[in-house]
Amino acid sequence: MKRFLMCLLVAVAAAGCGGDSSDELEAALERIEELEAAQQDAAETTSTQPTTTSLAATTSTTTAPPATTTAAPATTTTVPVCDASWSDAPDVTSGWPSAAFTAPGRSLQEEVRIGTHPGYDRFLIEFEEDGRTPNGWSVSWIFGSPLHDGSGEPVDMEGDEFLEVRYLGSAGWVTYPEAWYQGPQEFFGSTIGAGNLVEAEMAGDYEGYVTWYVSTQTKRPFNVFTLTGPPRLVVDICH
Repeated sequence: MKRFLMCLLVAVAAAGCGGDSSDELEAALERIEELEAAQQDAAETTSTQPTTTSLAATTSTTTAPPATTTAAPATTTTVPVCDASWSDAPDVTSGWPSAAFTAPGRSLQEEVRIGTHPGYDRFLIEFEEDGRTPNGWSVSWIFGSPLHDGSGEPVDMEGDEFLEVRYLGSAGWVTYPEAWYQGPQEFFGSTIGAGNLVEAEMAGDYEGYVTWYVSTQTKRPFNVFTLTGPPRLVVDICH
């Protein structure tokens, strides 16, 4: 715009030099002043207009954090120890002992263990994987001292009370010697910090019967049951 006004002024001056009247020059100057005023108004209007910012550019997106899910605590069922189902009375299978010989299969013990748990100690006999648990058993507190099966000789054991664990179906006496039980035949409760169990000792594998004695400090209720995979016979004794 300024360049245009300068050109117009030059043109007017040139016209004046050519002998035009002063009225034409004055009119041209007025026109120049009008144009300058219009240019100034336009500039002020532009500077006072508010700046519009795109909403998309100024709006921030807030993503809510994912809801936190708290898993419910697992429910633990506690099996009562030494409850009314435990007893110090003999635990003998039905038809003992003759009925045990009629069942097929064999129960060759492969491993024997003792353990201790809150409220009770455990005596466990594990049998060969492809075998089964005994066809029958008799578990009971005895009076007097334990004796070796067959010879009748006393079993030298520590402890004040003696639980006899006797079962059928072993067939150890009719198998090859390499199939007989080769593991430890004596265990001590002191090695595991037992609460009542003092000692466990094997006292015979004779004519299909296997006999173990578990000695304790006191005569307490016990619980007998079997497990599978591998087959096991378990005797738990209260502290």
